[in-house]
Amino acid sequence: MNCQLKSLEHASSDLLWGQTLLRVLKKKAFHARRAISSRAAGLVKRLRSREDKPPARRDGPQSFTPLGLKPGEKVRVKAYEDIAAMLDDQNKLQGLAFTPAQRRYCGGTFTVLKRLNNVFDERRWKMFRISHTVLLENAFCDGNGGSGKEWNGCDRHCLLWWKEAWLERVEE
Repeated sequence: MNCQLKSLEHASSDLLWGQTLLRVLKKKAFHARRAISSRAAGLVKRLRSREDKPPARRDGPQSFTPLGLKPGEKVRVKAYEDIAAMLDDQNKLQGLAFTPAQRRYCGGTFTVLKRLNNVFDERRWKMFRISHTVLLENAFCDGNGGSGKEWNGCDRHCLLWWKEAWLERVEE
């Protein structure tokens, strides 16, 4: 079974040679401008953020004990207030963002679909490791990121990723 990204060439039509060349040239110019702009903006942001601002928490709650969840186990998503207390100033725990789409699942009971250990990053075309993270059955992103969010209106319907710290076991 191939990754869907690998099979996209068979699910779409080819561009003409001239169209392909034009797209490549535009994309390279765009990415070069974007990289320079992004690096400059990042430098300015870092310089500005050094002014009397405490460093962001990056490691999450100090008392977090992994649950070691397995597929088929029942869990409850903690209340949003409890989850928000664990997040840094970018709404992340251990680098994983808690998105607006996840908020509607707070307080709900779900079944663990699978643990995430190795995940393919489509942007970098590279496999990476992730820890203490699971997928829950029927917990999908509805593409409703809120006004001004880049993913608002996305139709992909992705399974949401859940840090074990955001969940609690439900005894049956």
